[in-house]
Amino acid sequence: MRRALKKIAFSAIYTAEPGGGYSALCPEIGVASQGKTIEEAEANLREAVELYLESAKELGILKQVLEEAGVDIRRTEEHIPKALTGSVFAKVEA
Repeated sequence: MRRALKKIAFSAIYTAEPGGGYSALCPEIGVASQGKTIEEAEANLREAVELYLESAKELGILKQVLEEAGVDIRRTEEHIPKALTGSVFAKVEA
């Protein structure tokens, strides 16, 4: 029996870099990425967060990672306040 996917919203902090482009940080789990535009940085961060959570699941530490990030995994949707300009959504199978 497959478990339902849960939608989790994480904060995303975008910073314009002096040499051009943007960095993006998800502070709840310490994942970062970058891109030439904010949209590219967001897409890259979204992918990095999803890969990080998939790896945590494979290692058997997903529950611990989410709890440390302040996520109540018993809820279907978790809304964490946005920081600066956006949110990064990740779907995880709990």
